[in-house]
Amino acid sequence: MKQMKYKKQIQLIAAIVTLIVFPVITFYLMEAYTHNPFEEVRPWAQFFNILLFELLAWIFVSVTGKIQSGLRIELVTAMIYGIANAYVVRFRTNPIVPWDIFSWKTAASVASNYDFKPDIRMIVVTLAFLGMIVLLQFVKTGMPKFQLWKRHHDHSSMLHRVGFVCQSATG
Repeated sequence: MKQMKYKKQIQLIAAIVTLIVFPVITFYLMEAYTHNPFEEVRPWAQFFNILLFELLAWIFVSVTGKIQSGLRIELVTAMIYGIANAYVVRFRTNPIVPWDIFSWKTAASVASNYDFKPDIRMIVVTLAFLGMIVLLQFVKTGMPKFQLWKRHHDHSSMLHRVGFVCQSATG
């Protein structure tokens, strides 16, 4: 009985450590695509970026209901963004900014003029990301799956409720 109690406590500690450590590593790996974050990112900027990564991890875990799935989403998203940002920095020396979305057509039209061969740094960081994704398979947290909202299996009654709400709202 005590052994079962200790096992659950160890799994809870593993879950908490995983949820704290993985987003931190994810941030540093994403930054490593373009530079050494320990040398070039100010400590307060590191702190707030890590805080953002922690928040995103908790959001992804809340939406998926599983620690491993939520952290995998964060890892893959950060890896894709990091690769895209590395190429943008390589080609124009400035990182991706939000308003770059408006110039995607221009970027697509000039993309054939550039060499997209990955450098050693990009390969090593991508392999580290993939290693983290695989490592999550072996992290056993023992946390119960939770749902942010209940899924309705009776789709017809759900549609009736949505229709009623819409009809009530419109008069």
